[in-house]
Amino acid sequence: MGRVPIHMDARHFGTESMERLYKMLPLPQREFESIGVVQDGKFQKMVEFCPTGPVARPGVFVDRAYASRVPRFYAAGEVCSPSAVVTGLSAAATAGARAGRSAASQAADGSSVSLDEEQLEAARERAFAPLQSSSGLEPETVLLDLQEAIIPYDKLLLRHGDRMEAALRRVEKIRDEDVPRLMAYDLHYLRLCLEIENLTLAAELQLKASIQRTETRNILREDYPHTDNVDWLKWILAKKDSNGQEWWTEDIPIDTYPNQPERKKELAYLWRRPHELGIVSVENDRIQWNETA
Repeated sequence: MGRVPIHMDARHFGTESMERLYKMLPLPQREFESIGVVQDGKFQKMVEFCPTGPVARPGVFVDRAYASRVPRFYAAGEVCSPSAVVTGLSAAATAGARAGRSAASQAADGSSVSLDEEQLEAARERAFAPLQSSSGLEPETVLLDLQEAIIPYDKLLLRHGDRMEAALRRVEKIRDEDVPRLMAYDLHYLRLCLEIENLTLAAELQLKASIQRTETRNILREDYPHTDNVDWLKWILAKKDSNGQEWWTEDIPIDTYPNQPERKKELAYLWRRPHELGIVSVENDRIQWNETA
């Protein structure tokens, strides 16, 4: 509707609120200080929401025009990797407007696009397959199984490689045995079946990426409690190929960024406070929970 930009106004925050921010969100506060938004422990300016570059949030890898690496394919909102902090309508509206303008500009170049009719028919047949099944699993049944696999706190929030590997094996079993048995009574149920298929793929990709990232950055890992800015200033990328999935990493072009982290490995800020309070200790680069805590 044109009512942009969107701002966060925290200039009225008092001492108590600022202390809470510094305790709970030390990295963003440090970034605000580095660009002069926060001075002398107070917000001096409003903070404008704007699209970011690809960050830790999983999704389609896009540039600032929201164009992917697949020609003529654009992604917006939470389906793509930007908007790691601000989500919901503000992210979708901002990203959607920019992606729409970018896509329209490319569409206006007049070049034609050829369609593979066999590929289209195969995709259509696959999408409508649950409607052809007279028996099978309802979407809610598979969704509950998927949630039980990935949502428990020791797999979603407090992670360890062994637990994530176990969760991944369960997700792969759902992918191979349950998703093909999904059935739909009507188009409403068909939508749910397609959502379950997508959720299962998203869970698989996120678990595989999380297992590969041997550090604590946005998610707590008991087996790798350090933030590693020496070896892990990288993006983890994946794409579908003829053999299934191809995975690789790319170095973040951090030298081009105005605000650059120090190239060092240190105990992640998410672990520092429990470490200071004696709740955990670090032994052999692993988190140990203290029995008295």
